[in-house]
Amino acid sequence: MALAKHYFIDISAISAIYASTEADESKVDPDLIIKTLHEHPAEAHKRHVHTRHAVSTITPYSSRYSSQQEISKFKIPRQGAPADAVHQMLKDELDLDGRPNLNLASFVGTYMEREGEALMIENLSKNMSDADEYPAMMAIHARCVSIISHLWGVQHGETAIGSATTGSSEAIHLGGLAMKRRWQEKRDAEGKDKSKPNIIMGANAQVALEKFARYFEVEARILDVSEKSHYRLDPELVKESIDENTIGIFIILGSTYTGHYEPVEEISKILDEFEKETGHDIPIHVDAASGGFIAPFTHARAGGPKWNFELPRVKSINTSGHKFGLVYAGVGWIIWRDQSYLPKHLIFELHYLGGTEESYTLNFSRPGAQIIAQYYNLIHLGFDGFRSIMENCLENARLLSKALEASGWYVCVSDIHRKKGEHSFKGTKEVVFGKKDETSADYNAGLPVVAFRLSDDFKKDYPHVKQETVSTLLRVKQYIIPNYPLPPAAEATEILRVVVRESMSLDLLDRLITDIFAVTQQLTTSDAIELAAFQPTGGASVEKQHSIKGLEHRHKHKAQRPMSEGVHRSARLKESVLANKEHREQNFIPLRSVERVHISASYFQKLDEALGDDGFDLHSPSISFNSRSCTGIIQWMPSPVHEILAALFIRSDTVATQDLRPEIARQLDVVANQRVGAFTGAYKGSRKEPDVLFKYKGQDHKVLCTAVVEIGFTETYEELIHDVKLWIEGNRDIRTVILIKMEENPQYHSPTSRLEDDEVEDLGFPDPQDLDTSIVIPKCPNDSFGPLQINNLVWVNRMGVSLEIWKRDTVNGEAKQQGTRAYFVPDATSELDLKLNDFYPLDAADGGDTRFPLTFDRLKLNLETSRQELAVERCGDMLLSLAKRKNNVNDRDYTL
Repeated sequence: MALAKHYFIDISAISAIYASTEADESKVDPDLIIKTLHEHPAEAHKRHVHTRHAVSTITPYSSRYSSQQEISKFKIPRQGAPADAVHQMLKDELDLDGRPNLNLASFVGTYMEREGEALMIENLSKNMSDADEYPAMMAIHARCVSIISHLWGVQHGETAIGSATTGSSEAIHLGGLAMKRRWQEKRDAEGKDKSKPNIIMGANAQVALEKFARYFEVEARILDVSEKSHYRLDPELVKESIDENTIGIFIILGSTYTGHYEPVEEISKILDEFEKETGHDIPIHVDAASGGFIAPFTHARAGGPKWNFELPRVKSINTSGHKFGLVYAGVGWIIWRDQSYLPKHLIFELHYLGGTEESYTLNFSRPGAQIIAQYYNLIHLGFDGFRSIMENCLENARLLSKALEASGWYVCVSDIHRKKGEHSFKGTKEVVFGKKDETSADYNAGLPVVAFRLSDDFKKDYPHVKQETVSTLLRVKQYIIPNYPLPPAAEATEILRVVVRESMSLDLLDRLITDIFAVTQQLTTSDAIELAAFQPTGGASVEKQHSIKGLEHRHKHKAQRPMSEGVHRSARLKESVLANKEHREQNFIPLRSVERVHISASYFQKLDEALGDDGFDLHSPSISFNSRSCTGIIQWMPSPVHEILAALFIRSDTVATQDLRPEIARQLDVVANQRVGAFTGAYKGSRKEPDVLFKYKGQDHKVLCTAVVEIGFTETYEELIHDVKLWIEGNRDIRTVILIKMEENPQYHSPTSRLEDDEVEDLGFPDPQDLDTSIVIPKCPNDSFGPLQINNLVWVNRMGVSLEIWKRDTVNGEAKQQGTRAYFVPDATSELDLKLNDFYPLDAADGGDTRFPLTFDRLKLNLETSRQELAVERCGDMLLSLAKRKNNVNDRDYTL
């Protein structure tokens, strides 16, 4: 039996419906209208019967695609169309894209000089795999490898070897493969086991590094980053994590998150000491996807320490030519310091293109135009030209950083604008703008990246403003500035990030700063309801909903739901909710515990009407709404554990009121799960359904809500505090809120989440219908409320239950906790000092001083039974999901 059966709903689908029908009470479905009109018999000939004249046009907008037929999206059309018409239709559709120069999220360049573009266009048809056919292009490729290797400090007596790739992802994989193969060869020579290779990287690593480990079967040891480590690879953790099976270290010269350079030389010295102690030689691969074309040219270099082939332990380096190499997308570079570090097993000889060629890339055919453009930039700009561009980028990034911090609204997590050696924000008074003749050498080294967040003072003054709203409002002005959490272990901090590229002129920077400040000023004068309209809804096109997409396990909570699990636009809301529930049950899809969504008051009202009482049963969702934070909560009716706790208070109320005078007792009532809407002030328009509600009928027969009990398991403590404030600060009649929080420690994660399906099947679980509490075994028999196991896997962790009492502060009217939190599971607390006047407005003469007896012995017994049921449910949900994956393949032959 479920501990919590709750309902979830795709709010973006609701928003899509109501956005087009806000002024009309009728539910209009545009897809249905268009489909119906196009299926009208009078229009059929326009779509199905095409004569020779149907494809001839005077202008692109006189073709059949102008009004008679949509462009085919998922199947090739039987008949073609005039080139000018197709060109114009595609051009019009692509107008919906953003402006490349305002995409400040991307490191990839969006500008090239006309002469460079011309060279690319003239050589678009050339294929890098055809070395015998295009010897001049291959000579240019070899020159680029030589130039870049010298920029990276290739040493005298070594013969650098390298190749262009389609980007840094391919280059990283090649560098990782070379390290793995060299490690395997060494282990073979020593007669040692080679089945457990591992590689070290920071949690700030770009996904390509993790892909290498996953695709090529290497254990990824991903080390946490923190503010102390400047959100980059921590050398101390490296020291603790390396061993004889470590094939190498990925070190990043320019973190994607914050732009920090990782300490290559410091880590190299740690590896030197490790080799002296153990004899194990661990190489370094430097991922310089962005920094590889910045550090060699800037006055700051890499901050002083060495980072490149000047360090003997650095065996290979990669970079992206299409980032700060200033070429359009499609070119990366991988270079090994000497050809001896590229294992012969990775080199293939080809004889079928007219000559003998060597290949050591993952891709075969790839464009050659970008290599020519790279050489053009290297020769045209020269060292001084690249230095000028990179210094300009860093100077503009410093100006943006200092302007943001000077406002008092923002604090930068990146630190290229701080004097060398300083890494923390010291207040707006410490912000010093640039001086004449200064260079990047006067500041911390790093990428021209500005990672910033709302300041603590701003959050305190405007708690209703969410940082992602800044990103959304700037998107309205056509800027793309992402808002996202820092890596795991630091993910409580969200940042906005701007990449300052070559095309960010001082004029555009001035406009950007002005717009950021204007948007922020607008947020300070807006209330929560107004801001709700700017919260992202997560809507997606049909094409995107059917694209291949996925997330790593640790980010699975951020995954978008597939269409099959949401409410479709073409369905009426109420029927969709019920059908959605039935669909999920029939297809073994576990229900989400609780869904909290941002939604405006008007949207909530319409949703509430659509999900009214008519036709709903006890297993329908309860719907709450907090108007101050514009948060809608959609949740299934209480679980057995909620009912156990609720019953405890109802039973205690019965005992406490049984000896009151009849006329007093008739004024009192206690109910479970009854909705309340009597909120005022900032909470006007809110709706809430408490687990237990205490009501009092006054002399004027007016019924007042006087106390509530809120019970939380899947909700966070912060979310429950929002509910407490809603009750006490939004309803003047509420005198007490009892807050009960059930917690698992550690937080539950499925024990099979990191196993493949066939590995789960090998564990020998019974069929889902055969699961019951008899197979649930305590991990430690004498550990009360400790972990519970099925098949030696933990499905419920240690559980505790605590209780807090909240009342209204008599001075400022705000919610205030009374006393300290009381723990009654698993601790032995048996009673709390509560009286009837904590729940009802009764004076002593009417029995207000009567003790409200809460005893927890029976509760503990029932709660342990529910924990066993929870273990069975979680294990059963896993097995049902496994069965669904085996027996059901969605959208195999998708067509529109």
